[in-house]
Amino acid sequence: MRELIVPERHIFYFMVVDSIADDRFKTNMVLQRFGYHICTASSTTEAIELMEIVPPAAIIADAGSVLDLALWTRKHSRYAGVPIIVLDTMSVVTLLTQKEKFAACLTKPLDVEKLYRAVQSAIEKTPRENVRIETCFLARLGGQAGGKRGIITVLSEVGMFIQIDDPQPVNTRFPVSFEINRRTIELEAVVLYTYSLESSPLREPGMGMKFVKASAEDQAFIKAYILGHIEDGIIHLDR
Repeated sequence: MRELIVPERHIFYFMVVDSIADDRFKTNMVLQRFGYHICTASSTTEAIELMEIVPPAAIIADAGSVLDLALWTRKHSRYAGVPIIVLDTMSVVTLLTQKEKFAACLTKPLDVEKLYRAVQSAIEKTPRENVRIETCFLARLGGQAGGKRGIITVLSEVGMFIQIDDPQPVNTRFPVSFEINRRTIELEAVVLYTYSLESSPLREPGMGMKFVKASAEDQAFIKAYILGHIEDGIIHLDR
């Protein structure tokens, strides 16, 4: 049996249970790129051993483990509220949904967007629909922002977070341009929220922005980049 990597007690994490090593690795890698902490197990026994130390935020399990895990969580009040997501082949998932009610039922091969929406719906009070990733792109801010520069640290196909020392007021709208893979993206965005050094000393100063004017081509390019970035670490397993 492999050595267990025990989750720290303060960590908010997902438990991924899959008897197929490659599939377990893929799910693990994708969830990490979403920004989550992950523990993996190859069996129900191994998963329970870990979860008894620290309960997970959610469980993602294959057909070989999911029913036993569902029964186990119901027997222990500490785990009764932990959502369980099934991830397996279409025929197996169809059969399982006739026996149990799960937070989500996903089929292999893994679909990045569907997994993102499933985990968001399972654990977030306000689920996000669009996949977002951490980045580091130089952004040029025009218009009311006075030609300043900032760093895009989070990006989705509909918005971004720009790190900047003097964020603009909420509802400020201005042009933003940045470069991805030698393609210049030019769009307009509006400030939805801000963090400053004075008001939020534990957060990076900056502003969350929503795209309000962007070409369909640029949005499609951004989305393709994001999905490619997430899948890049697992693609070699499919060759």
